[in-house]
Amino acid sequence: MKKNKKMKCSLSSIHNKHKKRDFFEREGLFFLFNRIPGRYNGYLGNEYWYSLISAGYRPTIDGKTYSIEAHLIDFSGDLYEKKGTLSFLSYIRNEIKFSGLDPLIKQMKLDKHNAKIFFGIND
Repeated sequence: MKKNKKMKCSLSSIHNKHKKRDFFEREGLFFLFNRIPGRYNGYLGNEYWYSLISAGYRPTIDGKTYSIEAHLIDFSGDLYEKKGTLSFLSYIRNEIKFSGLDPLIKQMKLDKHNAKIFFGIND
């Protein structure tokens, strides 16, 4: 997981070795459940995280390269080279091209707020 300094949020890029349509039917924002197997507190097990997934061309950023990025809600840690399983829960909205980073960040905060309501997470 890397910290995006401009947008002040943690994002995990998902490697998609298949064609983009094999992963998601359309571009946009999705709510998903993420299972990450590993060793936690000395024991083998799984961690489970509610996630927002953005799949598409990031029209506000560059609009040319297809990418899939996950934001695990309230997660902090290192997911570098970790594998996980995604379970699709709901399609939220289409991609939107914003006039700049500030409106994009405002929408990302709203999306995260709506995700917390959807998942029943209290602040």
